[in-house]
Amino acid sequence: MVNVGILISGKHQCPDCQQKFDAKGAKDIHWNFFHDHTRFGNVTDNGVTCGSRVCEDENITSKDVEEECTICMEPIYEGTVLPCQCKLNYCLACWDKALANSFGQCGQARCPSCRALVHVDYDTAKHCLVFTTETVDMTHAHVNEIMDNIRGDYLRSVDEGQVSVGDFEESFRGFAEAHDGFQMVMGAEKMRQDTIARLCRQAMPTQIKILRDYGEANPSLMDFRRMASEQVGRLDETIDETIDVVSPFICSMWALQKFPAPKCVCGSGCLQRVDGIERVRHSLGEEAKEYSDEYLRDRTRGVSVCICDICEKSVGSDSFVWTCDNRTSSILHATSYDMCEKCFVDSARL
Repeated sequence: MVNVGILISGKHQCPDCQQKFDAKGAKDIHWNFFHDHTRFGNVTDNGVTCGSRVCEDENITSKDVEEECTICMEPIYEGTVLPCQCKLNYCLACWDKALANSFGQCGQARCPSCRALVHVDYDTAKHCLVFTTETVDMTHAHVNEIMDNIRGDYLRSVDEGQVSVGDFEESFRGFAEAHDGFQMVMGAEKMRQDTIARLCRQAMPTQIKILRDYGEANPSLMDFRRMASEQVGRLDETIDETIDVVSPFICSMWALQKFPAPKCVCGSGCLQRVDGIERVRHSLGEEAKEYSDEYLRDRTRGVSVCICDICEKSVGSDSFVWTCDNRTSSILHATSYDMCEKCFVDSARL
């Protein structure tokens, strides 16, 4: 399928991709956010942050935009052609959030209006999401339907005497595993995990580039890292591992307190540094309100609370992690998005 996810009508065309816009200001906003990565260099030591998606900074108003987003009802400054037959209009932020919510609740990204299945990729070269039609149904509802069919086939086989019941659980498990539909059930779960891993892998180079630019734009962070390493080294010059552990921790904490937060690759959030217990609360959602920090600390002591998406190592409840404050509201990280302190510091070249 060609040009899905790309607006191909309009007087003003982006020089780096095929997308077109009716207003020059809208085209400039698109290019500044998706293609001009020098914008991250505008984050400076004095706390001034430029390059955010603020349309008020451009010579374009809502009067220049004819379409409104179906969800937020705001003018659409950046149009997106849907990979389905829907005629509704969505801004990119709402469309992205709707796909993420669908993935979390239904097990697959779907159009919020017609429920068509959507395949999502992240274009590393153009630094943007790409949407196409998905042909394989891996939604929870479809999987449940297959399992219901397997149960029905099993009960009919029992009634006809083709299957010996014996231990019901063991008998049904053997029947289900031999059923043709069972491979589709297992395949759906694998596809979901592959989707999460694929999007993370595709977007990671851009995220690392963002952090690298963040580090270069704040040279005092690198100076602080060197000073921290020297001070820790004087404490015990015989233990090299001490520098590797303590220095990233100090530098990461300093970055959080003294500098503006670095952007997340999703474009809608910033990375925030949280401790392991707070990260557990993120995972639990509303349920977390029922538990105290002491209870969660006891329950998670010595247990991994998340996996770093860069080094793929476990992060314990006694550690800190950088995660997007947009939580799971982007299809790029519809389930989780985490970065250990060492990978944060290394990616920013601090």
